[in-house]
Amino acid sequence: MLKHRFLLILLLIILIMTFPFLTGEAFAARVSDAERIARAAAEMDSGRYPEAFTLLEEPILHVQQKKSDLTPEEKMRALRLAANIYLAYNDFANARGYYEQALIYASDAPTRHYLLKSITVTSCFIGDSLRAKQANSELRNLRLPAEMEAKRRYDYEIGAAYTEKYFGTADEAADHFRRALDITESGPLPTVEKLTPLSELWEYFDVKQQSDSALHYLLRYDDLAAKYPLPQAQIQSKRALLKLYLDMESLQDARRVFAEYAAVVDSIYKPDLFITTNSKFQRTSIDLAQRRIEDLEWRLNVRGAVIVSIVVLIVIALGIWFFMRRLKRAKREIFSRNREIVRLEQERRRKEEAEKAAARAHSPAEKESVPQLSESPESIRNAALMEKLREALADPAILCDPDLSIDSLARMLHTNTKYLSQAVNATSGVNFRTYVNTQRIHEARKRLTDPGNIGQFTIQAVGESVGFRSHSNFVIAFKKVTGLTPSDYLRMARES
Repeated sequence: MLKHRFLLILLLIILIMTFPFLTGEAFAARVSDAERIARAAAEMDSGRYPEAFTLLEEPILHVQQKKSDLTPEEKMRALRLAANIYLAYNDFANARGYYEQALIYASDAPTRHYLLKSITVTSCFIGDSLRAKQANSELRNLRLPAEMEAKRRYDYEIGAAYTEKYFGTADEAADHFRRALDITESGPLPTVEKLTPLSELWEYFDVKQQSDSALHYLLRYDDLAAKYPLPQAQIQSKRALLKLYLDMESLQDARRVFAEYAAVVDSIYKPDLFITTNSKFQRTSIDLAQRRIEDLEWRLNVRGAVIVSIVVLIVIALGIWFFMRRLKRAKREIFSRNREIVRLEQERRRKEEAEKAAARAHSPAEKESVPQLSESPESIRNAALMEKLREALADPAILCDPDLSIDSLARMLHTNTKYLSQAVNATSGVNFRTYVNTQRIHEARKRLTDPGNIGQFTIQAVGESVGFRSHSNFVIAFKKVTGLTPSDYLRMARES
């Protein structure tokens, strides 16, 4: 009995697991690729692009994996439909890729003509001028039936127009679009072909800020877009009209077009079903348009406040300008004082060298005859050490050595670090590191203002050349000693 129950439960589990294969879902999964393509085309004719793309995913995957039993014409059709969907959603890179794949399977001239036209346009959109010109040249040289001659001339003008628009001049592009529009109005082409030149011409005149001409072409474009199940064309025309009316500050027309625009997006577009990031763009555009209307109403009521704000900004700018002038003057005075200090230091050193030379000329006996009763032994030692230290640091090779330390200097001067540190503190009132850094800044100041080297070295290079390993430490020490940053000091040196 238990065994029978176990078998019954197992049978129920199997039935539940296999139930989907006994329903319509299983039969739908076994629909042929050719049927899927046909249904996708019907969905596109009804303007349901996301649903069409869902149907095309499996046949295209089979084609790309080379597992498809479709004919070359069916493969081309599937790829072309997918490309048209991407084109409708402004995903030009993917659209061009699918058109190129479809061209591989296209054997008849009319189909190749269509694909070459599409490749020309999408190549322009993605900035590939070489492929755009190449495809349009191939289109021009195609041999088509006589009844397609008007279509060939129209598509060539469109391709040439886009090539000029993206890689030439806007005026030349507009001329090509006008010729294309003339061909549609004088030849046997379908009315829908007018959409492209009308769209581009209103955009051209909008950029030129010729609102009347832009509105003329845009209204014609909007009328045509309403007659065909082309969701992107309808959305584009409503969005463009909304922008144009907002720019013209025609608030009533802007509200009317905004309502129509939102209705088109909600009823046709279904952005959440499409796979590209463009799916969120349309809803964002609606929110943006609503904010623009609110912003326009606000701006119409606060123009006086804007003028006041501009006046305030001008006053602030003038205040900043006067402050910067005073700051520049103060920096110039500091720089002049630093140059004077450098000059005085050079004079002092020349005087000291002259005195040393004179002292060396006297005999040792004369030196010993000078009484030193007023100085303590410690003061005499400190003075002697500082004299030796100044002589040592007068050598740039020693002063600018980044490894210079109190230990190495003490050994060099045949003393110990304690005596040397005491001598520096007692004589200069600062510690050894500050004293050395100050001397290095004096050297850096000379190098920055050396007429023969101004502008040849970076500030960081000058800092490293005088023994600073850290650029930030050099800047801090320089400003502490001179009152200016190295960049300000160098700029003023160049100006002077």
